[in-house]
Amino acid sequence: MTRATHVLIVDDDPDIREALSDMLEHEGYCVHAVGTGAEAIRRARETHYEAALLDMQLPDLHGHVVMKFLMDTDAKLPIIVITAYSFDENTIRSLTRGAFAYVTKPYNSTEVKATLRRALEVTALAAKAARVDSALSES
Repeated sequence: MTRATHVLIVDDDPDIREALSDMLEHEGYCVHAVGTGAEAIRRARETHYEAALLDMQLPDLHGHVVMKFLMDTDAKLPIIVITAYSFDENTIRSLTRGAFAYVTKPYNSTEVKATLRRALEVTALAAKAARVDSALSES
């Protein structure tokens, strides 16, 4: 039996948190949804996540602060920024700081699911490549 993939959702809008949670749980993911940056940081200290969906406009911390913490905790964690504020500066800043993808609100559920699947596949391929490289180095 394989362990469910853990996904962290960080969004201050309770309706969006609930909709994303329901959608991803229906897809088989284990979802933790929080409304503040501080709660996201607390949860990331307690649980290993395979992916995160992160809003940039949070009531307590800017999404880039949360993204930096998450990436410092796990440099391989794919972070999908999902926000209504799609200014070029925000998009470019998020992507240059390591976000896997940038999805704008109102989001398309098919796009979110496909982006998450792709992020997890890329991460799995990178981990496999690292294992193969390590095995080659040892031999």
